[in-house]
Parts: sequence; structure tokens; C-alpha cells
Amino acid sequence: YGGVTGAAVYVQAVSRTGGVRGAVRWDLQPDLSLPSSKMNSLPASVNSTAVELTWSASDAQDDIARFELDYQQNSGSGFTGWQRWVATIPGRARSAWFVGAPGSSYRFRIRAIDRAGHVEAFPDAYEAVTSLPASCKTDLNETGLTAENTLPITLGRISPVLNLCNPTTSGAN
Repeated sequence: YGGVTGAAVYVQAVSRTGGVRGAVRWDLQPDLSLPSSKMNSLPASVNSTAVELTWSASDAQDDIARFELDYQQNSGSGFTGWQRWVATIPGRARSAWFVGAPGSSYRFRIRAIDRAGHVEAFPDAYEAVTSLPASCKTDLNETGLTAENTLPITLGRISPVLNLCNPTTSGAN
């Protein structure tokens, strides 16, 4: 009903046997505003094929349902057109890990969608950009690891830092 503020709705159901059940919602507020989001900047380059993307977001009704993330990839011949990241990002999230290809640069932009169906427009330009290393240098915790010789991770203790690079010498892809 447009801008009706402070309204109430009562719904009642009656079964075939005469049972009655009802529910009421008081002081309803229409959601007329668009959600907003802003991706945080990234370092010019990272020493990993995994990049943590972070952003801020807000909505007047605090009911963001999900985010949509687009990226562009440049593997040496210029940036591609915008591509939608296939992962579903829930509305409560404020970060996500993106794993890219070694030697590529990536641009990112994000938008929010609320539960009322309001869709924020994507920004005209990218919001964050970074480059991934062309060749991977394994970190100290990955040297000599194989399927038979894995790195133990103990619950409740700080885990070792891994850079998630794909070493060019492994051939395992």
C-alpha cells in the first residue's frame, strides 16, 4: 500500500472442521529504500591465488538478502567483460574468498539485494583491483608436503599460514 506507516495485518485460517487460527503483525513499516554496499580496496598485488574480498553494507530495514559480485579478469590481453561470480553470498556476510588464476589481475564490484526485492545498481566502475603472482612460491608450511605427508592442523589452535598458491613445479594443478 505504498507509504502506509504503522499499519497492521491480521490473517486468519479456518479449517474444514471449524478450527480457527490467526496471526497479527503490528506497526508495519514499508521498505521503500534501496540497500547500499561498498567494496573495500585491495593491495595492488597479493602473494597468493586467494584474495579475501571485504565490503560494508547497509539497508534501512536491515534486511539484505544477498550480494551479487562481478569480476573482470586480465590474463595479459586486457580485461574481460563483467562476469558474475557463481557463489551465493548471504546478506549477513561482509567478506568472501575469491580464488583466481596465477598471473592474472582482477577487478571487482558488488551490489546488495534486500528481502523486499530492491536491487542496488552496480557501480559504473570497479571498486577494487589486484594482481596475482605469475609463479607460485610455496610458503614454509607447504615445503615437501604430499598426499602422504600432510600438514597436521589441530582444532582449537592457531592454524599455520598457507598461501594457497599452485606451485608450478608440482604439476598437480
